[in-house]
Amino acid sequence: MLNKNIRNIINYNLSKQIINYNTSCKNNNNLIYVYDITTMELVNNKYYMSISACNKELGINKQTIRKYLDNKELYKYRYIFSNIELSKDLLNKYIILTPKILEVITGELLGKGNMNINNNNKSSKTAAIVWYFSPKALEYVNYLKFNILKSLCTNTAPTRYPNKDKGEVKQYSFSTKYMPQLYDIYNNWYKWDESEEKYLKILPNNIYDIITPISLAHWTSGVGYFDGSTVLSTEYFNHQEIEILCHILKFKFNIKCYLVLTYTLGRALPDGYRIKIDESCQDKFIELVKPHMLESFWYKIDSSYLS
Repeated sequence: MLNKNIRNIINYNLSKQIINYNTSCKNNNNLIYVYDITTMELVNNKYYMSISACNKELGINKQTIRKYLDNKELYKYRYIFSNIELSKDLLNKYIILTPKILEVITGELLGKGNMNINNNNKSSKTAAIVWYFSPKALEYVNYLKFNILKSLCTNTAPTRYPNKDKGEVKQYSFSTKYMPQLYDIYNNWYKWDESEEKYLKILPNNIYDIITPISLAHWTSGVGYFDGSTVLSTEYFNHQEIEILCHILKFKFNIKCYLVLTYTLGRALPDGYRIKIDESCQDKFIELVKPHMLESFWYKIDSSYLS
């Protein structure tokens, strides 16, 4: 049996070696940290001792790892490779609003998308986009959240209402993360209204420049429907703003359209205006937006897909 003093010395030296090993690991520039931007967590909840170890476990080419290591770019719009541990604040800075994402956001804000600023921490100047959809739009919800906008969202399931134990689902909702990259967009799309005493969605001054076929496709997918030709809902905007949107369709995309009044059943007064594509330009409109829409939503632009 080892003498107690000897045993204590051995344990002390062993502990010291472990501490020194862990310290050297943390200071080792050869360590590879791989983060998933959708969860803001380490992949497999661990770091790798080398590029070779990372390659072996994740199956990612060594040259690819070297290319993306600490170069401030996302691999597959989702993964970050770093030689150092990154805080959540640093991880947020890696998220880039690509031109396509900006086009999608424009289309979504023309429709069901709304934005909030982080009132819990106003000094952070962050904002998020929020959506509410009917159950039949679940495929589109998943497409937005887990595909086209996945770098902005968490990987949790969309929120259903009511909860599973409280009956049939009536609505799905989800939001992006609160991000500084979205704060300027919020300021472009929202303005304080004195009479309402809150921020209301407005049409941005640069809407002519930022609206694209991708934007039109998302606007249509979110709030469009078919009634002889496509009708685009515009409930969030005033009459002048709707006229501007109609003008853009005519002069930027050469799509003839006009305003139609909408009514709620049982009410004499109209609710407001929507934009209806002229039937003579429906084929041109289809050609413009169809390549950017889910096939299951083609019924909003083509009567042959109506069930």
